[in-house]
Amino acid sequence: MDRHLATLAALVLAASSCSSGDSATTVTTTPALSAKFDGTTWTATSVFATLATGGYLSVTASGPGIGTFTFALIANAPGTFSIGPTSPVTTTYTLLSSTWSATTTNGSGSVTITSFTTNSASGTFNFLVPAVTTTAATGYKAISAGTFTVTF
Repeated sequence: MDRHLATLAALVLAASSCSSGDSATTVTTTPALSAKFDGTTWTATSVFATLATGGYLSVTASGPGIGTFTFALIANAPGTFSIGPTSPVTTTYTLLSSTWSATTTNGSGSVTITSFTTNSASGTFNFLVPAVTTTAATGYKAISAGTFTVTF
């Protein structure tokens, strides 16, 4: 009986230590967002995303030195979505009392979604965002080399 128990214990240990060739792998995705704001690289310390009915995806990021950055679009699959009169892509960047915003009628840029599932999305973005004249903002903000991975 002791010999059978020792053999069973050895088999359990051998099976639990196998890693090569395992067919099940769990990948955990952590929300992340980074970009260059006027050439300065920034990584968000907080990223929040929602996917509402109709494919309305909203991503908001914040962190020290940059303030709050948001982009939104309607998507339910990978693709490139550009700011323009026929595309509902928008972006807003707020730092203290200054706000820059691009909508269907002003600004330019795009979001490229490379991966889209029922609970996550990832991709890249670039924007040229004009100042909102009712705030302290002036000129344009260039937001480039953006990458994101979000869960919702």
